[in-house]
Amino acid sequence: MRACVPCPALTVDRIDNRVLCRKGEDPSLPTIVMGSHLDTQPTGGKFDGVPSVPAGLEVLRAMHKAGVRTKAPVVLVNWTNEEGARFSPPMMGSGVAVGVFTEEEVLAKRDPEGRVFGEELARIGWRGEADPAWAKSLGGYIELHIDQGPVLEAEGKVIGAVTSASGQAWFDVDGAGGRGASACWPVPPPSGFCASSARAANSPPRSSRRQRIRTG
Repeated sequence: MRACVPCPALTVDRIDNRVLCRKGEDPSLPTIVMGSHLDTQPTGGKFDGVPSVPAGLEVLRAMHKAGVRTKAPVVLVNWTNEEGARFSPPMMGSGVAVGVFTEEEVLAKRDPEGRVFGEELARIGWRGEADPAWAKSLGGYIELHIDQGPVLEAEGKVIGAVTSASGQAWFDVDGAGGRGASACWPVPPPSGFCASSARAANSPPRSSRRQRIRTG
């Protein structure tokens, strides 16, 4: 990021991440990034990280108005396709920026109707020219999210600091079991795939643990 985005500048990269950079006194220092995304989750959560983008813009405006100068550059970012409502996987924009995905594989992704992500960006005029792989070395990153769970409300708090996040994994499972008339099987069935699946679903890994959000 140190030399990828000229400051001050608003740029759109080749996968439609929108980046606003405010110059720092020492451009060699790692960049401080704030922001999130403006797209909604596939089945709900229309707020989520959305407030982080206008809030970050307000921070930049306030800094500018107050004449605040920073040592490192400060960047506001709006990640493209963070939630994956149309194109899968999610976190495509941020994934390319930090090197998890390649630009080529993301641009080639298709939606359920077969439309190609890169072609759709070009069609609507939002496929920029800047290099999207700029966030591999950052000085810091902050996001503001609306808590869409019950914790803050239940505890009467208005803001909380997230100390951890859930990790997700997807698996394709092949199962085998016996077949027979329902009245002929003993209970529980010795090789019932459905019963085994239910036990697995109700038995989280022993290494997993729940952590509460620290509120204040």
